[in-house]
Amino acid sequence: MRLRFPKLGSRLSRRLARRWQQKFEPGPPAAGNPRVLPVHVLTLAGKPNVAEVVLMWRSLARAAGRPARFLVAGDGTLDADDARLLQEACPGAEVIEWCDIVAGDVRRAIGPYANQHPLGKKLAVLMSLRPHEPTLFTDADVLYFDRSSSLAQGFGDAPGFLIDCERSLDERLLDDQTTAPPVNSGVLLLTRPLDWSLALERYARVRDDPRRFTEQTMVHLAVHASGGRALDPALHIVTVEDQFRWKDVCDPRAAVLRHYVGPVRHKMWNMAHRLGLDRPEPRP
Repeated sequence: MRLRFPKLGSRLSRRLARRWQQKFEPGPPAAGNPRVLPVHVLTLAGKPNVAEVVLMWRSLARAAGRPARFLVAGDGTLDADDARLLQEACPGAEVIEWCDIVAGDVRRAIGPYANQHPLGKKLAVLMSLRPHEPTLFTDADVLYFDRSSSLAQGFGDAPGFLIDCERSLDERLLDDQTTAPPVNSGVLLLTRPLDWSLALERYARVRDDPRRFTEQTMVHLAVHASGGRALDPALHIVTVEDQFRWKDVCDPRAAVLRHYVGPVRHKMWNMAHRLGLDRPEPRP
């Protein structure tokens, strides 16, 4: 009788990911005349995911070009060494604290949530964005692949968003008849501020008890209220279907990006190693 071990691939994959994390090299990229991506990029970072920010930046810089501006908003846990590492590994990176860019009206509206929860901080930053240039908000656990070379052409008047692979939403903020595709808040393409009026109106229902998906649901409401445009899910990948498999379902030659959400976060490190993103570019 042939035995099957459906989770063996996942265990091996996670073990390898830990090895690549331990061997991660944060040094600066090779000198040269790199392409410039005419987009402002913003990410939120904490001490545990500094290395992921570097992987994300390297993947974007190599596939699409170095962003015209790269802003890292710390969540309050970054120290001076973290900031120096980010600025060395990601040339041009500006490292600030999340509270430095949060608008006063946003602080008044969701201040307790932002002060007490990392996702509240992310929400406060997103609500404070007033883009004047094409702006890419990206979580750190995203890798950009070959087809992201056309990323700059993907911006339009309507905000671009990822379709989530599951309905990870706080149903208390939604009406029963909600049929809009679920927004994954890990990547947003913005050229103007989002309309937060409905989201803030609904937030009043849960102000005293925000939960895990409250932030993403607020973004979901704001994106759809702003006429959000779903990014092609075949190219902008959010999935957990391979969480128990050895192989990554994403082909980096045929995709724009993959958001490596919680159950498959380890696969980000394996893909990064495969693409050489866990070490600086070889110098001439």
